Amino acid sequence: MTPTGNPQGLPKYGILADNQRVMNAANATVNYTGLGFRPRACIIISSQSTGVGRVSIGFFGGVAGNQRSMNQTGSTTWRDNVAWPYALLVDSGGTNSAVGVVAMIADGVSITWTKNLTPPANTLIFQILCFE
Repeated sequence: MTPTGNPQGLPKYGILADNQRVMNAANATVNYTGLGFRPRACIIISSQSTGVGRVSIGFFGGVAGNQRSMNQTGSTTWRDNVAWPYALLVDSGGTNSAVGVVAMIADGVSITWTKNLTPPANTLIFQILCFE
């Protein structure tokens, strides 16, 4: 969709909203579609459903290796995951986490989910803001 009143010709944007993923689900690649265009970049914001205060903000620039995330590892601690190639990393304490590597597809975003060690059965709730 194109923003209303867009005389400057700004990029199209779309939101893939209210997505969910259980952190301890089997490793898999999942497509999130419905944008109507192939995105060039996206921002992903997620949190865990249990209210434990774990948040992740991830970015993907459309080029392999150009994805980074920041995640909350405790009540006040944030970690910049520069060395880790994940657009999404949600920590449940220590290294028990669910991570996502993003790829752009024709009508949305594909996320390859991998769990590290034994994350809990918490549900991730996440939004994906995409730009053409």
